[in-house]
Amino acid sequence: MSLCHTCERLSINSLDRGPSGRHQDLVRELHSSVAKLESCASRCDLCRVFWASISIFCPPAVLQTLRNGGSYGGETRVFFLIDSAGNLPRLIPKSIINPLQVKLSENARKIHLFLGPSPSALNLGFVDILAKFGSPAASIIRGRIASGNDSSQFRVNMTKEWLLTCDHESCGNSSPRPMPTRVIDLGSGSPRLLDTHGRPGVYVALSYCWGQGRGIHKIKLRSENYDEFRTRGINESKMTLAHREGLQVTRELGYRYIWIDALCIIQGSDQASRDDWARESVRIPEVYGNAVLTVVAGRSDDSRKGFLKYQNNPAMDPKNAPSAVKCELPGGKTDACLLGIERSQDVGATDTRAWCFQEAILSRRMLIFGTEQLSFRCRECIYFEDGKFRACGDRNEWYDYTIPKDWTRRADVLNAWYEIAVEYSKRDFFDPCDNFAAISGVAQQFQSALRENNVKPRYLAGLWESDMIRGLLWKSMRLIDETQPPLRKPIAVSGAHQNQEIRTAPSWSWLGLRGPISQDVGKAYNPIMLDPTAYRCLPKSPKVWAGGNWDPVLVKHEDMPLPFKLDVRGSLREVRVSAVAVSQYPAALRWTGYYGIKPVARHAVLLEAAEKPALKEATLKNYNTVVAIGLFDLGGQPASTRIWAMLLTHDEGLLLQRTPDGYYERLGVFHQQWGYEQGSLQDIVLI
Repeated sequence: MSLCHTCERLSINSLDRGPSGRHQDLVRELHSSVAKLESCASRCDLCRVFWASISIFCPPAVLQTLRNGGSYGGETRVFFLIDSAGNLPRLIPKSIINPLQVKLSENARKIHLFLGPSPSALNLGFVDILAKFGSPAASIIRGRIASGNDSSQFRVNMTKEWLLTCDHESCGNSSPRPMPTRVIDLGSGSPRLLDTHGRPGVYVALSYCWGQGRGIHKIKLRSENYDEFRTRGINESKMTLAHREGLQVTRELGYRYIWIDALCIIQGSDQASRDDWARESVRIPEVYGNAVLTVVAGRSDDSRKGFLKYQNNPAMDPKNAPSAVKCELPGGKTDACLLGIERSQDVGATDTRAWCFQEAILSRRMLIFGTEQLSFRCRECIYFEDGKFRACGDRNEWYDYTIPKDWTRRADVLNAWYEIAVEYSKRDFFDPCDNFAAISGVAQQFQSALRENNVKPRYLAGLWESDMIRGLLWKSMRLIDETQPPLRKPIAVSGAHQNQEIRTAPSWSWLGLRGPISQDVGKAYNPIMLDPTAYRCLPKSPKVWAGGNWDPVLVKHEDMPLPFKLDVRGSLREVRVSAVAVSQYPAALRWTGYYGIKPVARHAVLLEAAEKPALKEATLKNYNTVVAIGLFDLGGQPASTRIWAMLLTHDEGLLLQRTPDGYYERLGVFHQQWGYEQGSLQDIVLI
């Protein structure tokens, strides 16, 4: 395909500099309208790429207007400029940057398409500037793209190049470390199960989605095939595709050992298998923390599909294939580079799964097979196949807080835990009984970081006893984002209660429900952050909230000490749900000021003093009948006709219902209003 008049004059280096060196000199007009660009795309190979980018990126309604010859903001012309995408962030100390990193961090570029001559106008799309491995252009352009859907040599080259950049102290070197209890040995012939007895080695770990259902893996480790796997090996051809591909990547990169949960942890429902699962589940921090590399099958939501081939990648669509363009090199030389549509940096399905979330936090290095490109992440940096680069954010910082340091404040460690709890609550898992196991490894790391005088704090069903008040004040994310679904009770996927609601944690623990929560971490208005004397609820015994224990290593559902009782001393008062809507009560602004008018008006309820007559409407004369605004965890109104409120701080507390045996269960949270009168302290038990 030939090039149009504008594109045949296009040279990447000519875009990168202007006669005066000013930013506006880099702006070029491509076509007088989007409609003309679309028409030219059938004749010009580069316009085809530009049009593909616009058709993917531009909002459909706006795009349709422009295709029909209309304008947006009075403008129709399509302009472009070259834009930096991934230069070294200033926040990275120069001391951690070696010469190769500097080289890789230069000249990562993309072409920015927009409407009108100003880059601040409507964004239409982005096109990446790429180079083939080994080409002269690759010396100044770090963006890459696989030549095929499953290019083995390409990913080997990319991975080895990335591994060379990772010599950070926080990531550790590639020397042997203690291996998991079992690994798969690829050293000779068929893969074999190896009992390591804790000996050091260099191994890879696989992080992936199993998929829905229990009969997914045709071959997995069981008590009855244990000896066969060790002596005769494992029939690789019958393995689940993701497992076979994990072995393939391990071999390609020159490693001998790989850890895969279904092949290295005994699977089954008998007691011995469950015990092995429990033992190995709590060793997850060492499994992923000691692995030289974690291979993340991000793009696959089912292990039977594999992960080497893309599931749905627009960049691999032939009509969106990259197009060659002239690239001017230093010394007057020229070469061809490629222009391709911008690719997503999303990890994919594994980023929605609770187990994989924990594995990502604990891993030192990850080779991520993302939805649209390959990437590499360590504890300092993340590199993408398209050449973009950035410093690591939350997950690296979360892990940093688990490593005790003289300068680390305990409050910062707790804040990091609450941030992780919020993110974890957004993830899903097939079996709700895995809720504690899938965060056990991270909890163990934080327990070590929170120890004082060499004494580890008690971990009570997902909360830390040393910060119970704040821990108890979790809320449904609906109070932040009104579009979020309500929390829900977990449903058993097996056993005597299959397809029925089950209890997997105490009512006061966020791990007892499914769905996203909020913890209000670091909010200036939170009295707990400012004045701990604002507490209105205390443990019955000094500093001891519960008589039992719930350690992070407790992961088997059948061993959970339910009901897990909190012995507290608090003030209860009975309330009822008002017939008056929150939107009709002006004083509700006290809570909407924290969380926003829409979420509170849509999901919260007014709570009246039970001893006063029920309101039909809110007026200035009777407004003090409303004593609180509440949010029920499960949405709507509870089945219980009697509801109690217990303040935890000077303005927030828990909504409770009483059980037939005299205990109390959590229903939700509330924010007290001016009419709230605190009752006398009494000893109660929360379950």
